[in-house]
Amino acid sequence: MSIIYDALKKVEASIHKDSAVKIDKKERKPIFKICLLYGLAVCSGFFIANILFVLFTKSLQNKTNLVTKSQPQAQVNIKQEVTPVPEIPKDVPVPETNLPAPVDTERKTQPLLVLNGVFFSEDEGYALINNRIVKKGDIIDGATVKQVTLEGVRLEFEGSVIRLSASGK
Repeated sequence: MSIIYDALKKVEASIHKDSAVKIDKKERKPIFKICLLYGLAVCSGFFIANILFVLFTKSLQNKTNLVTKSQPQAQVNIKQEVTPVPEIPKDVPVPETNLPAPVDTERKTQPLLVLNGVFFSEDEGYALINNRIVKKGDIIDGATVKQVTLEGVRLEFEGSVIRLSASGK
């Protein structure tokens, strides 16, 4: 009887083993389907977001194009016309005019110079003006650096003296 009992237990164990495997396969199918469904939903969401983004940026580009088209644009048409200069005969007297010499009305305005700092290396002083390092004799925005001291910088621009203070006064 023990042989039959052992045989029945083996058959029963193999049936349970096969049924457990079948249950696992059945449980995996819905999980795979659900994951596939979520993946498709995410991909379609990205696709729709991309379409909306492209449409939105095109409408913004059209609006900016309309704004720039409505503004007048500078167009330069250069036409050169050469007109011959008539020759003056030598026997015609040229009248003399007593016009005053032209006055230089285009005097350059003084440049905007900001002293950011002053520092010294060995015997020579350097200044940081408009975020550029300069020393005595250098030219910045048309002004020549004449002197660099701990108190500030002295520059010359078209005959006038410009003093930049290091203390911020």
